[in-house]
Amino acid sequence: MVRYMAELPPSGKYPTAQERLKLLIGSHIAPVMKEAGFKKLGKRFGKRNADGWAVLDIQTSQWSNRDELHFYVNLAFRSDLIASLSEDEPAVEVMPTASRCHISLRLEQVTGQTGQDWIVESEYDASEMGTELQSLIRSAALPWLEKENNASLFGRIVRDEPFGITLQMRAARILIQEDRNAFQIFADKLLAGEETPYHHGWRKMLHDTLRRADKLGL
Repeated sequence: MVRYMAELPPSGKYPTAQERLKLLIGSHIAPVMKEAGFKKLGKRFGKRNADGWAVLDIQTSQWSNRDELHFYVNLAFRSDLIASLSEDEPAVEVMPTASRCHISLRLEQVTGQTGQDWIVESEYDASEMGTELQSLIRSAALPWLEKENNASLFGRIVRDEPFGITLQMRAARILIQEDRNAFQIFADKLLAGEETPYHHGWRKMLHDTLRRADKLGL
């Protein structure tokens, strides 16, 4: 990406990197997200669909300073249905952060541009970066966010993508009622895995779920 030295303001001081990011979000990211129906809260944008929250979250690095700021664009989805299976995790009306969602990916994982590092600097204009981000959000981020729902989330779980055991067990309880065959594939994959301190717990929970399903005729 070509970088251009910014014009020195009349004050004789360049804005901080944090101020540059705020300007970039306001001028290039917010208009695209608002156009797609997303609401803004701080540095994140969210929209509810029938299954939960779709979220784009700008995460800044802890190693940033006044002159240079590294940031990441996280795409996330939080399922009301999976959240409802836990008493301490009810459906939320307030837009969640990416860390409170059930799946969260970096923008580069969706675009395939591995190693992408977004950096704003105090003395450099960020409009070129904003234009590139705007293009990637339109072509990759929004299509991902618009199609994310319970079905796509369960699909990832059944394909054995890495998820925490708590989420896997909640999803299993839903799968056993909606798609017995998909649940059986999921269960077989877990039970065929390497022995771990949690393996016995998985086996017991899966067998308990199957036994309850059999009693209910599922």
